[in-house]
Amino acid sequence: MKPEKIAPGLMTALENYQQQGEKGLNLHLRSLGIINHPKTSKPHLA
Repeated sequence: MKPEKIAPGLMTALENYQQQGEKGLNLHLRSLGIINHPKTSKPHLA
């Protein structure tokens, strides 16, 4: 994945997820429409 190809808001969400896990991802749920399936370890876009 090339960081320069990722939108700034999505990059921030990814960095927060990598640093804080699901707690960091929760900050971006409504604004980006991101969901996290319990069976997977990576976030997905809705």
